[in-house]
Amino acid sequence: KKIYTNKKIKKFLSIFKKGEALSTLININSAIENGVTELAKPFGAIVERKNKMIENELFIMEYCDGRRIKGDKEYFESLKILDKIYSLGRFHGDCNPANIYYKDGKIVILDTKLKKMIFGDYRKHYDILTLMKYIKEKIQYPYKKNIYYYFAALVRKIRDKKRGRG
Repeated sequence: KKIYTNKKIKKFLSIFKKGEALSTLININSAIENGVTELAKPFGAIVERKNKMIENELFIMEYCDGRRIKGDKEYFESLKILDKIYSLGRFHGDCNPANIYYKDGKIVILDTKLKKMIFGDYRKHYDILTLMKYIKEKIQYPYKKNIYYYFAALVRKIRDKKRGRG
């Protein structure tokens, strides 16, 4: 996966950072070491710098040729894996069925940076609300609803409306 930095201020600030590709590699390896073995395996990160600023980044991970999750059983299996991620104080960030695959009899989580949750559990709620909108079956919300849930639901609703899906 190639990572693009298209904003000039972000590019300048990259002088002081290790880069998204390297951070993702570190985050995923740490999660795997802490028991989240259902993540697609990372192979490496390449960070190219020019004048100490990041020019290009590349994150390399295993290819997953499974299929997208479907049905209640696989949805609940993926929730258990996401719970492990949330227990580490991390979140997926692009939690939709296109990034959760079923391969060789098990769930594999793809396309995540596993960034830290810093605004309560807002990102957990946003992840799950995003995932639930793709699930056809009517499923009860799996977590206790708090102020972060309601904020995530509001943001999700605004984004869907803005994109013509609401």
